[in-house]
Amino acid sequence: MKLIFFKSNYTKKQKKVSFLISLFSSLFILFLMLVFFKLENFNIFDTFNNIFMNYFFRTRLATKKNVEPVFKEYSGGKIAVIEVDENSLTKLGTWPIPRSNYAKLLEKLKIGQAKTIAFDIFFPEKSGKIYEDKAFAESIYKNQKKIILAAQYSVKEELDENLKIKNKIEIVQKPFALLWEAIGKSNNRLGIVSIEEGKDGIVRKAKLWIEENNLPYLSFDLQVISNYLNIPQKEFKINLRENILKIGKTKIKFDNRREVFINYGFKYLEKSESLSKYEEDFLAQHYMDIISLKDVLSMSKEDLLSFFKDKLVLIGTTATAAYDNKATPVGIMPGVYIHANFIFDLLEGKFIYPIKFKYFTLWILFLGILMGLILPYFTPRQGIVFSLLLSYLIIQFSYLFFKEKGIIIQVFPAHLNVLLCFITVNIYHYQSEQAAKKRLSGLFQEFAPLPSSILDEIISGSSKGADLGGQKVNLTILFSDIRGYTDLSEKLDPITVMNTLNEYHTIMGEVFERNGAVIFDYQGDAQMVVFGLIPPSKGKHAFYAVKSALEMQEKLKILREKWQNEGKHTFEIGVGVCTGDVSLGIVGSAQRKQYAAIGDSTNVAARLQGLSRELQSSVLISESTYLASRDYLEVDVLSPVKLKGKSEPLQVYRVKGIKNA
Repeated sequence: MKLIFFKSNYTKKQKKVSFLISLFSSLFILFLMLVFFKLENFNIFDTFNNIFMNYFFRTRLATKKNVEPVFKEYSGGKIAVIEVDENSLTKLGTWPIPRSNYAKLLEKLKIGQAKTIAFDIFFPEKSGKIYEDKAFAESIYKNQKKIILAAQYSVKEELDENLKIKNKIEIVQKPFALLWEAIGKSNNRLGIVSIEEGKDGIVRKAKLWIEENNLPYLSFDLQVISNYLNIPQKEFKINLRENILKIGKTKIKFDNRREVFINYGFKYLEKSESLSKYEEDFLAQHYMDIISLKDVLSMSKEDLLSFFKDKLVLIGTTATAAYDNKATPVGIMPGVYIHANFIFDLLEGKFIYPIKFKYFTLWILFLGILMGLILPYFTPRQGIVFSLLLSYLIIQFSYLFFKEKGIIIQVFPAHLNVLLCFITVNIYHYQSEQAAKKRLSGLFQEFAPLPSSILDEIISGSSKGADLGGQKVNLTILFSDIRGYTDLSEKLDPITVMNTLNEYHTIMGEVFERNGAVIFDYQGDAQMVVFGLIPPSKGKHAFYAVKSALEMQEKLKILREKWQNEGKHTFEIGVGVCTGDVSLGIVGSAQRKQYAAIGDSTNVAARLQGLSRELQSSVLISESTYLASRDYLEVDVLSPVKLKGKSEPLQVYRVKGIKNA
């Protein structure tokens, strides 16, 4: 992939490695998902994904411009909810209200010709007033074909002695005997209420059925739909291989727990809640007729027929005392409205499903490949901006699929993938740069062993190259030169000359290294060496420069003896040393640059080295060097010399040895 507007600082190898790193980061994210999927009690992916799901639901309900009502066909008069609300408790008594009121309610609904009557209220035991229970049971019996009663279930673990594992056994908790008999002990009139909160306390899924002793019991919502649409349960087709439940033409894909996400299409308004003008369009009142129980009990025949004829009627509690309010992605909602939401899902066949893992795998790999291809063309700061922009687009893309297609694309793993790719690629790039700098530093040290501080300054320069310029520093400069080098090069072949020079420079390099010197330049037989940049010469550079010059003479003496024994040509050297201020920095042009120490002291040291033979001195030093190190030196004071470019004669000294060092 070639980007026209961006130039990459990565090498081809680094680009390939960055691509592979991003790819493996994506595979690692997928691996983590599989690992956490096994950890039901601690799935960090679900925790963060649920936060985004809440955001998607609330955004859909709060943006009228971009959201059409989820439910159309069955809105406006097909469903009615009868609330046992605070007003009902005020008139009929405290919770639980006398069951004779339910008997009266059923008589009213019979007059109103309701098609299906479903109680989202569980009656597990007698009320203590037998006449009230009987009245209620008789009313249920009279309306038996259209009644759905709620049942609950519990899960018990039993140890299998043969397999030594625990089996989870589902046990149905039916209404008390009188009501169970009133509905003819028929499972078709019994719906399992299975509003279960997730680990974060929010209701997101509905269970479709449970099995007790291999006998299926449909959920409350499915029983309501079966009754309302006149679809016999024998026509409910379950495909366990593909996890699909087929009801007529409607297909419901469930998970391994026989659950499906509730596609919340409307919300319930709490008294303390304020809504935007858009959110008001998505209240439950716009999708069904809602009425208080106390009002139904006082309605006339004409009103009952007008309100309930051929409707699906849900009866549930909204009063605080009933403790039936649950947290949902769109806010707090009584259980009866949670059922109403899912019943609308079933009526319209509008469900939301997680994206298939194989497609999600491709999505994660695509993001990893994209990061691997793009990041090499960005600086770390640009990479941060790109990663943040991509994360924003991931949210928008996922929301679009949620809103338009009913597909849940997990956002958190995608974000984590982008973050991991960014971090790993940039760590690799940083380490590659450091390794390259280390290699470059090594090369510098071989060809021009500069101090690490100087190398860092050069290597870490801007992308345009190291800046020209210098700074004023007090240093000691040493120049050395081989006497008679021209004669030597004429008598010997070039290879022998090169080998001799390398042997000589190697020995002298060890001397300079011990004394804290930096070799700035080689000019064949000559070399320029600077003292005072690195320890130990940094504090006493004049002394260490003179000490090095004397050691050079000693080492050369040993070398000459060796060469004489080998029958090779020998030579002598002259050394000039001067201490003073120089300009230390980079000199040159945009095409060719060099780190140099330029100043009068450099020129004087070179001139002194040239005079060393004439003055019959192997080591000549300037007065500035002598004054800086006289406590340690034995010298001969020579007559002042006239140097080229100098108006006044310069006092020089011949070094004889070191004392008090």
